[in-house]
Amino acid sequence: MALTITSERSKYSPKVKVTDEHIEIRRGFFQKNTIVHWADVKAITLLSYSIIFELTESVQKVEYHTSSSISKEIKEVIWELAETKGIVVAAG
Repeated sequence: MALTITSERSKYSPKVKVTDEHIEIRRGFFQKNTIVHWADVKAITLLSYSIIFELTESVQKVEYHTSSSISKEIKEVIWELAETKGIVVAAG
């Protein structure tokens, strides 16, 4: 399974790609993509326009800027796939 969620404003605007192996988040044109591998994730906290990943050896917070409807879609997809992998998800 792979799902890519993009903003309709520009091909260079933020996007989120969720696959069975990882989550990839591009926050902007000049910023490096953030890639989080599911195998490293112990827990996820979903906040307004940000996601906190509790990883095996660290904690990583990723902020993104998009519309509220796209943000909800991103959270739903991550939540559903995380549950299938047995990862704890909390909404903050």
